[in-house]
Amino acid sequence: MTRPQQIAAAARFGANRKLDLETVLMALLEDEEITSADAERVRADMRTSRTTVELHPLVVVANLKLPQRKHPSRAHTLEGLTEWLAQQAKLPYLKIEVMKINMAEVTQVIGQAYAQRYTHQKP
Repeated sequence: MTRPQQIAAAARFGANRKLDLETVLMALLEDEEITSADAERVRADMRTSRTTVELHPLVVVANLKLPQRKHPSRAHTLEGLTEWLAQQAKLPYLKIEVMKINMAEVTQVIGQAYAQRYTHQKP
């Protein structure tokens, strides 16, 4: 990817902007992560989907297990797409290891009720 393409991708995924499926597909195409046929498959799947829950665009792409262009024997995963998006947005990728969370410290910062609801663990 050239420097102007990097700047354009970073602007596309900047702050205060809701991430939509079409933006993700266009960026994946520009980065040659997927083919145009793959992008059409995602769009077709969204048109025929009966789900009423709005899924995150990366979840939609990952659920179809599209092949990686650089490694065709491997499918795109949610984690891999998340890392790609972080790189595009010029943000660090941090993986939270749920089993390593110190609940005592977390609840001092965010509150016990919030921590219980979103980590599904009891202190």
